[in-house]
Amino acid sequence: MNFVLNSDGNPIGMESFPHQTPANHLVEEFMLLANSSVAHFISDAFPDFATLATLRRHPAPSASALESVAKLCEQCLQQKVDYGTSEELQESMERLRTILPTEQFSALDMLFTKPMVEARYSCTGEMPEDSWYHYGLAVPRYTHFTSPIRRYPDVLVHRLLQLSIERVGHEVCDGPVESLESDEGVRAAVLGQSTDSIGDILKNCNEKKAAASKAEDEEDFMYLCLYLGPKWTVFNGVIVDVTSECIVVHVSALATERQFFFDRMREEGGTLEVDPKQKTLRLSLDLQEREEIPADQNPNVRSTKDKRRRNRAGTADSVGVTQTLCADETGKPANQLEEPISLQIKFLSDVKVLVRSPETDLQLEILLLLK
Repeated sequence: MNFVLNSDGNPIGMESFPHQTPANHLVEEFMLLANSSVAHFISDAFPDFATLATLRRHPAPSASALESVAKLCEQCLQQKVDYGTSEELQESMERLRTILPTEQFSALDMLFTKPMVEARYSCTGEMPEDSWYHYGLAVPRYTHFTSPIRRYPDVLVHRLLQLSIERVGHEVCDGPVESLESDEGVRAAVLGQSTDSIGDILKNCNEKKAAASKAEDEEDFMYLCLYLGPKWTVFNGVIVDVTSECIVVHVSALATERQFFFDRMREEGGTLEVDPKQKTLRLSLDLQEREEIPADQNPNVRSTKDKRRRNRAGTADSVGVTQTLCADETGKPANQLEEPISLQIKFLSDVKVLVRSPETDLQLEILLLLK
C-alpha cells in the first residue's frame, strides 16, 4: 500500500505504486543476471569449502496445494494451469492475466502465491546441491549481490566474490594463496574477528528480515486505519473460496482477505444453498422479518484484544463485524431493505466490501455489501 501524507504526516489518500517502465524491467533483469552469475562463481570457486558460499534459496511449494488451485481454475473458469515447473506456472499466469479482469487475476495470483514458502539465506554446505535451486526465479543458484548498502548478506557475498577472484587468479598464475587453502582462513577473510559461523550469521539475517517485514506490515496497517477512520469506504472484493461455513473475500487494494460466516444468516431465517465442490452459494433472506442482534450477543463480533494479531498482508487476523450484511454504502443494516434478497455468488465473483476503522486501537471492520 502506498499512502499520500499531508504536512503533518497523516494519510490523506491511497494510490498505486508507479507503473514500471521498460527501463525498470531492463535494470531488474540485469540485477537478476548479476546475482545469479555471482552465485555460480562463489559456489564454484571454493569446491573444497562449500560451506562458505552464501546463497538465496527458495524451495518449491507443495505440489498438492498448487494442484488444488489449478483444479479449481479448470473446474470453475475452464482454464488449464500448468504448474509442473515455475516456468510453466508463470507462463500460465501471464496467459490468465490477458483473459481475466484485474481484480479477479489479483485474487487468483494470491491463491497461487499462498503455497509458496519464503526464500531464505543459506550456506551451500547446509544442504545438498540439488536443493540450492531458487524456485521463484527458476535458476539453479541465486544470491544477493547488488545491494550491499542496505543488506548485510550482500556484503558477505562481495567479500566472497573478492576472495573467489583472488583464488581463481592465483591458481592460474602463481598458485593458490596459502591463507585461502583452509576453511578457517577463508572464514576469517570473510567475517574478520567474528566468532560466529556464516550459518549463524545468515540465520540472524533471516530473522531480521522477517522482523523488518513484520514492522512494515504493522506500519501499513496503522496508516490504513488512520486513513479510513470511522466513515465507511467501499472497496472491490472477489470471492476466493466458498465453504460450508463461510465465504472468503479477497480485497486486492488492501492486500488482504476476510471470512464471512453464515451462522448469523441461518439464525435469522436465511436460506443458504452451499456447494463447496462447485464453489457456489445461493442466499435468500426475508430481511423485513429479521431482528438486530445486540453487539454483545453477536457471534460475529470479536473482542478488541483478539484484533491485535496481524497477518502477512498487514491487517488484523480477527475482524469485528457489527453486521455481516449491509444494504447500502452508508452501512445501513440489511434488514432495512424493503424487499427480500436473493442472490447467487461463485468462485471469483465480484462483491463490494465496506471498510472502516472506528476505534483508536486500530480496529478494522469489513462488511459485505449486497446492494
